[in-house]
Amino acid sequence: MPPKVLKFALPKGSLQDATLALMRRAGFVFTVGERSYHAACDDPEIEGKLIRAQEIARYVEEGVFD
Repeated sequence: MPPKVLKFALPKGSLQDATLALMRRAGFVFTVGERSYHAACDDPEIEGKLIRAQEIARYVEEGVFD
């Protein structure tokens, strides 16, 4: 069985920098390309994707993100 991957939905736009800084202080470093929606984490068991903040709750409710 493959290892479980924790999927984060991270806000794109005005909340992006503050959220990535918060995650960094928590010990998780995300790297985001300038025009990318994929956020690579230094922890291989964590995936991140940048999406509009207004859509995060819906995606979590549907089980797309943890």
